[in-house]
Formats: sequence, C-alpha cells, structure tokens
Amino acid sequence: MASRRNSRDGAIRPLLTPERVDEVRQPGRGPASSIRNAGTFKRNLGALDAFAIVVSIVVGSGVFTSPGSIDTNVPSPGAALIVWLVGGLLAWTGASTMVELGTAIPGEGGVQPYLQYIFGDVFGFLAAWTWIVAVMPATLAILSIVFIESIYSAAGITDQADRIGHKFLSIVILVVISVANSISTKASTRLNNFFVMTKFISIAAVVLAAIVVIIIQASNPDRDIGGRDWFNKSWFGSKPEWEGLSDWETLGYYSTALYGALWAYSGWDKAVYVSAELSAPAWQLPLAINTAVPTIVLSFIAANAAYYILLPWDVVSTTDSVAVTAITRLLGKGFGIFAAILICLVVAGSLLGNTFVAGRMAVAAANRNWFPSLFAVVGRVGVTPRPAADSDFPALESGTAESDAPINALILSTILSMFYILFGSFRALLTFNGLGEYSFFFLTVLGAIVLRFREPHLQRPYKPLLLVPVVFALVSGFVVIRGAIFAPALAVVLILLWAIGVVFYWLRIRWIGSGEHYGPILSTGMTAPQVPFGAPMRHAHFAFAPTYTPLNHGSYGTHPVSVRAEQLALRAEAEAAPDPFIVLNLSARIAEQRGLTASLLRCSADELVFVPNASMGTDTVLKNLRWDVGDVVLCYEVVYPAVALGLRWLNEYHGVQVETLELALPLSDDAIVQAMVDAARRINAQEGKRVRVAIIDTIVSLPGVRMPFERLVPALQTEGALVIVDGAHGIGHIDIDLSKLQPDFFVTNLHKWLFVPRGCAAFYVPKRNHHLIRTSLPTSFGYKPLDPQTGEPQGTFVDIFEFTAALKFRNEVCGGEAAIQEYSISIAQRAGAIAAEILGTEIMDCPGSCLRNCNFSNVRLPVDLDSTPCPEKVTDWLKRTGVGESGMYYQTILYRGHWYWRISGMIYLEQADYRKGAEVLKGLCERVRKGEHVPKTA
Repeated sequence: MASRRNSRDGAIRPLLTPERVDEVRQPGRGPASSIRNAGTFKRNLGALDAFAIVVSIVVGSGVFTSPGSIDTNVPSPGAALIVWLVGGLLAWTGASTMVELGTAIPGEGGVQPYLQYIFGDVFGFLAAWTWIVAVMPATLAILSIVFIESIYSAAGITDQADRIGHKFLSIVILVVISVANSISTKASTRLNNFFVMTKFISIAAVVLAAIVVIIIQASNPDRDIGGRDWFNKSWFGSKPEWEGLSDWETLGYYSTALYGALWAYSGWDKAVYVSAELSAPAWQLPLAINTAVPTIVLSFIAANAAYYILLPWDVVSTTDSVAVTAITRLLGKGFGIFAAILICLVVAGSLLGNTFVAGRMAVAAANRNWFPSLFAVVGRVGVTPRPAADSDFPALESGTAESDAPINALILSTILSMFYILFGSFRALLTFNGLGEYSFFFLTVLGAIVLRFREPHLQRPYKPLLLVPVVFALVSGFVVIRGAIFAPALAVVLILLWAIGVVFYWLRIRWIGSGEHYGPILSTGMTAPQVPFGAPMRHAHFAFAPTYTPLNHGSYGTHPVSVRAEQLALRAEAEAAPDPFIVLNLSARIAEQRGLTASLLRCSADELVFVPNASMGTDTVLKNLRWDVGDVVLCYEVVYPAVALGLRWLNEYHGVQVETLELALPLSDDAIVQAMVDAARRINAQEGKRVRVAIIDTIVSLPGVRMPFERLVPALQTEGALVIVDGAHGIGHIDIDLSKLQPDFFVTNLHKWLFVPRGCAAFYVPKRNHHLIRTSLPTSFGYKPLDPQTGEPQGTFVDIFEFTAALKFRNEVCGGEAAIQEYSISIAQRAGAIAAEILGTEIMDCPGSCLRNCNFSNVRLPVDLDSTPCPEKVTDWLKRTGVGESGMYYQTILYRGHWYWRISGMIYLEQADYRKGAEVLKGLCERVRKGEHVPKTA
C-alpha cells in the first residue's frame, strides 16, 4: 500500500500571502511560546572555544605536580620524558577514537551515547551514572584540594590537607567556580579562555627560564645558575638502584610512572562532551582535538625538560611543587610566590573547565530520561523552564544577559564534590577517579573497534587507523587491571556504585513506564534552535548527498542522523536477542510510544494503535465497517490516490456508492465547508441513501493545501456521517488537538514531518467507536473476535521506537514544535513568493482560506497545456531531468489545466536553496516549451 505524507507542529495562526518577495517576513521569527531553555543549549561555541576547553581541562595541576612522582619511578630524565611522550600519544589515540565516535554517532554527554549505541541502554546509563556521581565530582574535589594546597605551600604550610579548615576552603573555591559557570555558557567560556592564557603563560615562563639558563651556562659554564646536571650527566643514564631489577619489576615502575602521566593528561576526552554546543561539530571537533592534544603534549614535554634544566636531578623527585621549587631556586622566594599564584590560576581554570563539563553530563542524562527532568532545565533553578520573554528571541537582543547554564545540574555536581572533599583524600580520590574513567574508556574504545567490523558502512567523517583504538584499548585495559589490584578497596566501592546505578536504572525505567515522564519530552514551546535553521541545520544533522538539494520533503521526507543512529541501535538489539525483544519487552515499549504519541495528539493512549502508514489506517476503517444497502462514502476529488483506490475496491467488491465532490481549488474555507455540507444533505435527501462515511484531509497532498478540517468535522457529523480525518500531513506539520477535534477516526503519519523513519503511523479510534474496529492489521492475526483472546505481537516495530529520539531532536536541537512550525511555514511562504517571481507566475491561493497555512506552496509553471505536445510526459521529464542534471527533484502536478510546483518548507532549507531551485526549473520549463521532453522516435 502506498506510503503517505506527513505533518507540522505548533500553534496555528493565519499567515498573509503576499506575492512580492520583499513583503514576506523573515522565517524563524515569531512570538515565543511559554517554554524556554528546557534542556537546550545554544550552538554558539566554535573550534577555538572547544580547543580552549580541552586545554583548560587537561592542563591542570598534573604538569606541575606529577613530575616528581614520575621521576621517582623511572631510571633517568630521558626515560621520564619518554613516559610523558607515551602518555601523550595514548591520550591522543583515545581522543582520536572519541572524535571518530563523536562524528559518527551524534549525541552529547561524553562516552554515554557511544556505549548506548554499541552495547545497549544499560552500559550507556552506567557510563553517565559513573561520571555524574563518581568521576566528575571526584575530579572537582581533587582540583579544589590541590588549589588550596598550592596556597598553603606558597605560604610554607604543609601537612594540612586533612584538617577541617583546609577542606572548608576547598569547598569555598569549588562553590565560587560553580557560580562562575552558572552565569552563562558564553561567559564561562570567556573566563575559561583567560585561564587558558594563564596556563600557557605559566608553562611558557618555566620554559623561558630554562632557555635563559641554557644561554647563560653556554656562554659561562662556571656560572652557578639553575641545575647543572643537564649538561654534566647523561639524560639516559641509569640510577644505581635500577641495575638489579627484573624486567617485571621494571615494568611495574614504568606502569606507575605512566599512571602519573595519564592523570596529568586526563581530560582529553572531554571535548566530545560539548559537541552539542559546537556550531559545526563534524569539522570543529576533530580540529579541536588534533590541535589541542599535540599542543598539550609538546608543552608538557618542554615544561618537564625545563624542570631538569632548572633543578638538580635529585631534587625533582623530592617535591610535589616542581615549578614553584624551580622558580624559587632560580629567582628567589618572591618569584616563587608569584609562581604559586599562577599555578593556583591554572588549577582554577581546570576546575572551571571540569565544572562546565560536569553540568553538561547531567543534562545529557536527564534529556535521555535517565535522570530526573529537573537536571535538564537550563538557565534557572527549579523544575520548570524559564518563561519566554516578550521579544521573539530575547537571547539575541543586545543588552540581554540571560543564563543558559545548567544550574540544577551544577548544583548536583557541587554537592557531590563537597562529599568527596569532606570524606576523601587526594591520593585515594586520584586512584578512584582513574579506575572509574579508564573502565569506560576501555569499553568505549573497544566498542569503536567492534563497530568497525559490525557496521563497516557507518558514516564516519573522521576515521583514524585501526591501530589507534587497538593500542589504546590494550593499554587502558592494563591500567584498569593494575589499578584494581593496587587499590582493591576502591575497586569494591566503584563496583557497589555500579550496582546502585543498575537498581536506579531499573526503578527509573519502571517509573517511566507509568507515563509520568512525558511532559518534558513533549514541549510545545519555542526556544532558539541550537543550530540555525537552513543550510547549517542540513549540514550538521542530516545526511543528504552534497550534490542533492532536498526541495521535496513532503513526499517521503527524511530523518536526522541522530534518529538513524537510534534506529540502527534498536535493530541491532532486536536481532541480537529476537525472542526477549519481541515476546518479553515489545509490548511495554509499544505502550510507552503510544503514551508519547497520545500526549502530543492530546488523546488517551488506549485510543491509539500503530499502523505502517496513513492509507492503511483509512483502509482499516473501510474494511472493518459493516456496510448496508444505501450507504454512501463522501469525499472530494483531491483525496489521496491510495485512498481513492481503496474506495474503488469498496465499490467493486461491496457495492458501496462513492460520491466524489469536485472542489475546483483554490476556494475559500466557507466555500469548501458549504460544498461538502450541501453534498451530504443532497445524498441524505435521496430515498434509501445516507452518508455513512465522509473522508477529509488535514492537508491535501496534491496540490499541497490545508483544508478547514476543524470546521468540516462537526459540520459533517451533524449530517450523520462518520468522519475519517486523513492526517497524513498532520503530526509534526500542524497542531493536532484530538480532544477538541473529536473526529470519528483519525490517522497520521509519524514519519516525514515528525522525523520518524518511514513506515510508521498513528491510528486513532475514540472509545465510542471501539466496537466498530476489530483489527488494525490486514491479516487474520490481529483480528479481535467478539470474545477476544490475547496473542503475542509479530514483528519488531523498531521504527515506532524512534518516536522518542525524533521528539528529543525536535526539542533539544530545533527548539520545540512551535519553532519548527514557525520557520517551516514562513520559509514555505517565502519560497512560494521567490518561485512565483522567478517563474513569472502566481501562487495558488484564495482570500478567506487556510490553504497556505502549512508547509506547502503551490506555484504555477509557465507551461501552457494546450500548446505542449505529449503533456503526459512533462511531469516525469521534469523530475528525472532535474535530478539527473541539477540534483533537484521537483514534485509537480497537473491540476485543472495547469502544472504546479509543490514546494515544501523545511528547517534544513533556506531562501538560497529555493532561489536556485526556481532558476533551474525556469530553464527546464523553457526546454519543455521547446519540446525537449518529447521522446525521440527511431
């Protein structure tokens, strides 16, 4: 059975239809709805911001405090530098693999979406859980402790880390940084960029001091400045105590040294956490990683080489404040205090960057309904989003200072970090953090390897050599095993946290099954989209070929890459264990999707079922009803062709009379309603005849015009008809409120306008008509006899389950239903005006009608039917030639003696696309007038 078109969303309002291009207002500008900032980040960060965030997170206390512990566990300074290089290369391999996953599997929240895609929901949740309740709070606690310890060290105070005063000050600095991150995304990144400069200045100061020492000692070897071992001893010599060690013992020492280096490099993965806020993540994310990580590696190696130049080598291993010690020995105590201040600023910057990321992880988990929805709210404290301001987009207006930070999530991470500060120590938290991180780093990179073989055709904009993830997986697995053996008590604590997480996940899923979670997902408000509508949206979130311009969304549509990723993951889950997926879990999942769909359509979930497409829903009604002699079906001539075929079958096999009304569009709403009512009354006035069923559309497919269905339903019901509303272009296209509309039957495609994959529609039957419908499937399996028995579902219904992913994309990325509708209708109006101006024709419209209050415009082609040979060839020739020569598919229709181009408005199109399309079509029409469409005869 033919598949149908789809829909639009948001509150409906009449739009003007000016013929001139300059009279149509800009798309995407409209009154804001009552809901803002519900789990939505603006995409206002660039590659430089991502570079700065990575540097800010990675360059923390490690490069200034780890050198001593690394030097203790290696035989020479040269070996120490090699350890720093190996640690950096491992960080780079891990980061490169994360970028591969980040550009292939859209999502936010770090490793969470990748593990979910590869291994399933539980692994994705446990990753999010571990980072939110363990890794990130422990990291913030460590950095807060180090910050205060640096101040104490500069003042000459030691052994105070376990005192309550030290812990209290650590909490104070944590709160201050959290407040700084609560101001706004852009404000925190500006502050973050300042700290990045401070970090490079600190490292540069150490390196510059070493260069000065080299120059002075090269010109005067007897001058006593800095350390003298760097030119008197071999950089790759060996300490005496190393000569008797076995290879296994040597490996143990090097492993310990590498563990210190990996701590110093920790944070390399975190650029992917903010990919949802990058304006063009497909190229900005690889660029940020592949510039930031090498820069950090070179900086760390240069800084450590400088330490060995500035200090005697036997001093390096005895201090945990190498940089302060080096500067103090070289320039005196005053400069040492200044160096301590710089290092405090460095740690503060790392604390700022990690706090930034911690909040985003909680938001990502809440957006997936893994955490309570209050953690998805940005811009304010509380459980509900911020009410919209009076202006269209307040955040875009000068002088407006509105926070877009996830304040609730920041509060959560701050409270957990306080707990770790109060009850943890620096060394214990360091090991605990490493175990938690590298357990999931190992699983994630292992998953990337698995994915290379499981899905070789997955689109990967960035794909490093297979050796890159293999090397990282081997080393990270070794680090996890070694850490668990080294600290079994901390490993047990982590395992207990995972067990609690599994219980929390199970309880959360049970609560979601109750339907209480639908509200946050089903926002009908409007916020600014994360990616600007038009070409930026197309390039960032859709998978069109570069040579194809998708001007015809209305026929078959498409869905974003994030929905496709969810689809592939669900299909893999279904085929991995078909029996439990279908027999044990399918009914609950379908019930959840019914609840979501019912909430959007404003009806009861038990009044909805799913069918493959809208035409099948209409056909289901026609084949379930018991027809009597004299029953008539009333429709109009622009009913969808597949529905017309179903009516023809009904007439030929059951003798049901079908009355088709000629509407001669365009007509006013009054004229359409009156014509249908008059036709119903005329039929009912005939002896033995009654209008049993009337079929109307929300939006007619060809030509693409909106019908006054809100008025037609009660008018035709008053005449005694059961009214079927064909809403193929319904949900996702226009606002549908079944609680007000009260049709007798309603069917709407979920695919296309709602961005659900093709092959899914919602079929609504109100409870008053349940007795009329015994099956919604064209097979005997779904038949419900008068004494119904339950049976198991057949098939996987995977396409239905992407409804949640599609809704999240619409709300999180696009800014909500109202924002999508506002742009799509406006751009369709503007596109119609542009095309009419270029083609020199007019738009199909009529005063007093709602015909154009949808995502379609119909523009007449400058081709005369009477003077065109082989007119039956024109439509097919335009489609094939448009695609073959220009990558543009033109949906054209011959209606009442004229050809029309049906233009689809969509969030991934902009004026330039329609202008280009109209110019190409103008040329094609000229060629039609010359007869180029006529087949060449032999």
